[in-house]
Amino acid sequence: MNKSKLETPLIIAACLSIIYGIVDVVAGFCATTLPGKVAVADFPVNMLSQMPVFRNFVTYSTIALFVLGAAFIIAGIGLSLRQVWPRWVALASSALQIAGLIYIAIYYYKEILPAVEEIFLIFGRPDNAWLLETGGIVLFTELAALIPEIIIILLLIDLSSRRTTAAI
Repeated sequence: MNKSKLETPLIIAACLSIIYGIVDVVAGFCATTLPGKVAVADFPVNMLSQMPVFRNFVTYSTIALFVLGAAFIIAGIGLSLRQVWPRWVALASSALQIAGLIYIAIYYYKEILPAVEEIFLIFGRPDNAWLLETGGIVLFTELAALIPEIIIILLLIDLSSRRTTAAI
């Protein structure tokens, strides 16, 4: 098999890893530095009273964005240099990111939405409450965010199977 055909998935996986890593690092930076607009003015305070672990959830989610983003960038650079170890870093980062996104979606539906409803019962429902109630958008966003990781995993698995076939 042609060597360039063997390396095409590797190059695509490297580019996706770098791009996705940059997006994660920028998103983590934005999450820590930019104030968000919420439907209720005291929403973070009220969320903390309803869910004491909310601050930990936000903190760990933000840290995970930075760490996994950096891991994706490192893996992408290593993959572009045709090293072996970045494949494992990319696979592990993708698996952790997939698990984290699924956890966030479940946590949102099981913990955050009920707490939001209680806050609305106490303080009233503001005009822009739909910003917090659109669970379908959150689920769609979480599922859409899985696509790059799944593509990276499939490309690296495809690359491994091509090399095994070429070696035989």
